[in-house]
Amino acid sequence: MLAPKFLVAGLIALASASIHPEDIKFAALLKRQAPGTPSYNCHDNCGTAISLSRQPNKCENDAFKTNYKNCLQCAGPDNYNIWRMYGNTLSTAGASCGLSTEPLAGKQDDVGPAVRAGSSSSAGAASATSAAATPAPAPATVTSSAALSSVSGSPVASGNATASFTNSVPPQQSMNAGTHIGPVGVLGTVVVGAVVVGAMAVL
Repeated sequence: MLAPKFLVAGLIALASASIHPEDIKFAALLKRQAPGTPSYNCHDNCGTAISLSRQPNKCENDAFKTNYKNCLQCAGPDNYNIWRMYGNTLSTAGASCGLSTEPLAGKQDDVGPAVRAGSSSSAGAASATSAAATPAPAPATVTSSAALSSVSGSPVASGNATASFTNSVPPQQSMNAGTHIGPVGVLGTVVVGAVVVGAMAVL
């Protein structure tokens, strides 16, 4: 009865102490970029292009083509160097539409936020025309930094194509604990493994 407990404990210790090279890569991918920054916009354009590439008629989709073009502009090695993360998927999608599959060389201008599905250049032009005919409201000003720091949240899409804010901060992961195991964790795994092997030999 005691041996199965050691076996389970040993397996749990071994699984929690193992180091995988993929963990390091994915920990870097999980690092959250500050919304609205050029790096965030680049990731957003490339990720949205991947999402839109999975829809039918992607080659005629203006949102896909815009995000794909923006990703090629910002993802090269002279810019944010993220084509290595998105390039495999996007190269296949771009090639199927006859688009370039190489990011632009040299330092490029930063790109804006990603274009969402359902957006098109004609819809954007129509809304820009109607916005020009309608006087815009005066922008709100913040008079104290305390008012600014009290607002937190992330935009959540609602049914009428507007965004509302929630009062929660999205979860963030700063590092992967598995990459900080060190020699003590490895030694502990070896000891537990020896105990498990010894317990199994008794059975």
